[in-house]
Amino acid sequence: MPNQIQYIPFTEIDEEVLFRGFPSFQMQGDTFNGVCAGKVLHVFELSRPSRRFRYGLICGQAPIPANRHTNPGTSGHKPNNIAAVVHDSCSVPHVLREAIKTAEAAGKLAPMELGRLVQAACDQRLFPNHDDAVASLFPDANARRRCNIRKFAQFHDLVDGVIAKPEALNQSQVLRLEAAFRKGFGTRIRTLLQESGATQPREQWAALLPILAEAEQKAA
Repeated sequence: MPNQIQYIPFTEIDEEVLFRGFPSFQMQGDTFNGVCAGKVLHVFELSRPSRRFRYGLICGQAPIPANRHTNPGTSGHKPNNIAAVVHDSCSVPHVLREAIKTAEAAGKLAPMELGRLVQAACDQRLFPNHDDAVASLFPDANARRRCNIRKFAQFHDLVDGVIAKPEALNQSQVLRLEAAFRKGFGTRIRTLLQESGATQPREQWAALLPILAEAEQKAA
């Protein structure tokens, strides 16, 4: 029963399918025009469910662990189930836009997290491509910002697992790296990071500076 409060097993909710690196954040109680009351999570059914997870977390008023023990009652819910609004594919973009606004207002979304979010939304078939995802999720963004977010999304998979804590990179750093990869320096960058042994963001960035300068000089 879409867009209604249901009681679902908390163990079947993937908290990090869309947002990663911080716990589920609080939403204003009237965000959804009174659709839900109290502490309710907002989830959607995964288009590619795993053996463990059936739902993806969009946002919620309380982290899942705080609600892991519920008591059975007249509403039909069972122990270890949690109250959640299960959104259908049509309503997910609206809820996700509100979640993004809340997270950005709190300063919780770094450039690479925006990229991962857009890519994850496409992977879950919430949008057919990056262009549609960025246009829907960032309707107030100007053309330059939309272009940058698309770059973040395209670039995310290239450095995932290569850059230590990509969420620590600021926008300028991400764009410099993205440009270097686009100019054919990707293999050298990966090799450099592997051979440097650097595991901290600051150390990795210092190791990258010479090759980034070379890429930028080549383009000049």
